Amino acid sequence: MKFLAISAAAALAAVSVNAQAQDAAAAVPAAAAADVTTGATVYGSDGAVIGTVESVMDSGVVVNTGVNSIPLPANAFGTSDQGPTLNITKTELDAKFEQQMAAQKARLDAALVAGAEVMTADAQPLGTIKMIDGENIVLERASGPLTLPKQYFAVDANGAPMVRANLAQIEAAASAGG
Repeated sequence: MKFLAISAAAALAAVSVNAQAQDAAAAVPAAAAADVTTGATVYGSDGAVIGTVESVMDSGVVVNTGVNSIPLPANAFGTSDQGPTLNITKTELDAKFEQQMAAQKARLDAALVAGAEVMTADAQPLGTIKMIDGENIVLERASGPLTLPKQYFAVDANGAPMVRANLAQIEAAASAGG
C-alpha cells in the first residue's frame, strides 16, 4: 500500500472566513492597505487587542489571536487611531472560528465513509474510500490502493469528500515515491 505525502502548500486549503468579521467593513471606516501589514496589532470593537497580523496575501489576512490563526478577508478590517480594527471582540472571534472549525470537522467526519467517491481539488475522480485507518484514509484506485492522511481531506460544496490537492500534485507525489 502506497502512503502518499503531499507538500503542506498543496494540502492546505483556505478556511472559511468569519462572517461577522467580514461584515465589519460596513461598521467602521475601511483600513488602508498600509495599515494591515504583517506584525500590525489588530484591535477589537471593545478597543482591546485581538491579536497580530501573521500574514497578508492576495486572498486575505491571517490574524493570530494567541489561540488561533484566523484567515479573514482584507475588507473586514477598519481603522482607528490605534490601528487596524475588527467589529468583533477577541473572545467572539475565537469562539466563532472554533465553532466553524468544529462544524467543518463534523461535516468531514460524516463524509469520510467506506464507499464514498473522492474527488481532487481540480474536480478529478481520485478513487473510492476503502477504509478509514485511524487518521489515514485508504482509497481504492484502478492503479492500486492509496493512503492519505485525513488532514488532506475536505468537503466540497455538495458535502462529498475531496482531497485538497489537484490530481497532478497527487500523481507527482506518488511517482516520486511520496
